[in-house]
Amino acid sequence: MVALRFARRGVCGGRSAGKSRSPPGAVGRLANGAQAEKCGDAVIPQSEWTWHGHAAHLSVRGRCRHHLTTVVGKYVISTLGDYVPDPRNAPDVRETIGSGNDDYYETMVWTLAGYCVEGCCPQIGNDLDDTKRYATALLANIGHLAMCLKYAAQQETA
Repeated sequence: MVALRFARRGVCGGRSAGKSRSPPGAVGRLANGAQAEKCGDAVIPQSEWTWHGHAAHLSVRGRCRHHLTTVVGKYVISTLGDYVPDPRNAPDVRETIGSGNDDYYETMVWTLAGYCVEGCCPQIGNDLDDTKRYATALLANIGHLAMCLKYAAQQETA
């Protein structure tokens, strides 16, 4: 039941999912369960999302220790953070990736431009559709999932 409240308030209701007090387990149950309700005309089910183990945006992405990339229909949702500018000489010194004091993580939503030559890595287009920044990895993970759900709800299924 907590997971469904999270879906209503965080994705459909327009309130910020990052401010939800739902426990991390509730988000996981929502992501993996079939109980999530539709928000809008159609929902691309999670079984049609593709998850990728690399960062999809930011020129310094190779120095970010946290990254999630998910393709949901025609969108690439990319979350990264925990940026360490000099991992060899200062592996514990990280910097923000945004202008705020606590902007250590960010999620950006881009239009899918295609895939690499091998067909495994999504390529982002020039159209930035959405962005959000976070202070912690937990909030970034929750925010990433919320963006995936939001954009899944805005598209027709394939």
